[in-house]
Amino acid sequence: MSLALNLTRPRSVERNRATTLTLTVTDTLTGTVQTPSAATVAIWDGSTVILADTAATTLGSGGYSCTYSLLAATIPDSISLTDRYLEVWTLTVSSVVYTFQVTGYLCRRAYHPTLTDADLIGAHPQLATLRPLGYATYGTWLDEAQGWIERKLIQRGRRPELIFDAWALRDAHLYYALSLIFRAFSSSLGVGRYADLTDRYEAMAADEMKALKFRYDKSETGTIDDIAQESNNAPLLLTAGNPRSQQYGYGRFGRYG
Repeated sequence: MSLALNLTRPRSVERNRATTLTLTVTDTLTGTVQTPSAATVAIWDGSTVILADTAATTLGSGGYSCTYSLLAATIPDSISLTDRYLEVWTLTVSSVVYTFQVTGYLCRRAYHPTLTDADLIGAHPQLATLRPLGYATYGTWLDEAQGWIERKLIQRGRRPELIFDAWALRDAHLYYALSLIFRAFSSSLGVGRYADLTDRYEAMAADEMKALKFRYDKSETGTIDDIAQESNNAPLLLTAGNPRSQQYGYGRFGRYG
């Protein structure tokens, strides 16, 4: 058995808010989501334990391998914001114990995308009747496109939950979601015009990501100040780090530029 963790971007967890943490593990040989016979999760901030090993709330429900209902009181406002958030999950699958890690951030306010099916259909009305068999919405492609955007932002040293202007990411999200949808149509239907649309929207998404401008909470105060404007194209160092890190263009999130 070869297990893969289904994970497209870091976890953003708001302080003092009840949150359902989910974990999905798939057998790559069969493509099936695995339901463990037992599962626990522990949460860390750096070397500080926030939640000691605790049994998962549910197993094999809602399409997930397991979930845990995190209480608001577990992470109160008194806990500092951090980019060193870490979940350690231990799952028993077919009598074998596996460990999976999920990194992320404790944040003041989580980032929420602004795109829906209605926006996709507004751009291409024919999408209202072209959904692939078995899909009631385009949510799968919207989520995959959102993961791509968040990964690109993080690669440039921008944390999505610190962006005030969520609307600024809408066009990039729209273009990349459309490129994924038309790629799926091109593969399944073999129609050349869908391949052309795939290439067109993928290029438009890349150009839009380069041109992004938004107000950004660099100081993590939760409020907009006079110098909050940022560009996604210029490198940004989010932490002072050490002299070697600054010399070679490394911050807390790795290399940029």
